[in-house]
Amino acid sequence: MKKGIKLIVGIVIIALIAVIAVKGKEYYENRYTGTYYYTMIPMDEPVELEEMKDDRGEVVGQGKKYKLKSYDEKGERLLEFSVNTEDKDKLFKPGTFLKIKASKEIVLGEEIISKDEVPEDILVKIEEGK
Repeated sequence: MKKGIKLIVGIVIIALIAVIAVKGKEYYENRYTGTYYYTMIPMDEPVELEEMKDDRGEVVGQGKKYKLKSYDEKGERLLEFSVNTEDKDKLFKPGTFLKIKASKEIVLGEEIISKDEVPEDILVKIEEGK
């Protein structure tokens, strides 16, 4: 009887470890594995510092929140991210092309690129979506 209980407990522990491992991998991939998207800062986007607020509405500094229509090979996605800075010159200027790495949940990073670095089929989508 004791062998049977030990076997069942062992199987339950192995099953729990397997479930935790699968869920952990799924969480990691959804949060930290990204796809590259391309966008352009709209020509009418103001280059103004804004108060940055936390989830409770308290001011935590200055910067700018961006909400940009972005594209990859599969289509369009609205990406949101912030630039935290006290220096207005560090904000993205209108007409700037960006390559943004985004997971299913968050934006992982962005970099300024030239228009020539945007894949041709995506550039067409960006220019149509202006």
